[in-house]
Amino acid sequence: MRTTLDLPDGLLAAAQKACGAKTKTMTVVIALQQLVNAAKIIAVDIRESQLEFAMKFGATHSVNASDRDPVAQVKELTGGLGADYTFEVFGSTDTIRAAYDMCRKSGTVTVLGIAPIGAEASIDAVDLAE
Repeated sequence: MRTTLDLPDGLLAAAQKACGAKTKTMTVVIALQQLVNAAKIIAVDIRESQLEFAMKFGATHSVNASDRDPVAQVKELTGGLGADYTFEVFGSTDTIRAAYDMCRKSGTVTVLGIAPIGAEASIDAVDLAE
């Protein structure tokens, strides 16, 4: 099932103008999560500067994926369940898989990043049915 959000006029444009091209997508994701009143907004990155930026724009928690397993950190922050929604914005098979693994059962994974042509993220089909 696909869920769509009716965004207020100008939300996307305002978020895109507020920051540079590299951080545009992350800012839009945070704005969308704020719009639906997410209790926790967990930013994941390997760069501390990006995590600091995310916290300034509304993330409630940050996970540095270079410190330790980001999936374990997100699961810990969500009481072992995983996130209701995950958004992958980088575009690699590893980060797509991590977004899937961070999501709770019956959660929603949204892939916004563009992986290289021919790149495939492997997901166990049985996991999708559970």
